[in-house]
Amino acid sequence: MDYTYYPYTDALQEEDEKLGYQNQTYNKHSVALVARHEVYYRRLTMYMGLAYYLLRERGGVASEFEKPYYENLGIKYALTRNGNIYIGYHVKAHLLRAEHMELNLGFRIKTGNGRKEKIW
Repeated sequence: MDYTYYPYTDALQEEDEKLGYQNQTYNKHSVALVARHEVYYRRLTMYMGLAYYLLRERGGVASEFEKPYYENLGIKYALTRNGNIYIGYHVKAHLLRAEHMELNLGFRIKTGNGRKEKIW
């Protein structure tokens, strides 16, 4: 699951109103279901993914041109030895057209059989 908060939604709504869009729905939150592949090398992780929006209301211009799915490509670096806390940077795109870049600080919830992964 991906969650994104868009603090600039109010500015987007103002611009849409200038362009003549009326009665549009806007939400500062976005939720998507993601299929992601990750490749690890010590503490560094490279990843790519394809996601489908479950919640995304950007109104106006964005609703006309954006598709209900997106791609992302990025890197992460584990800040802790067990890899639970990381910092990352990725590019988010719709149909291979970049929308924006994000700097992420995250916490990984480990699941599985309880074996410990060794990260150098």
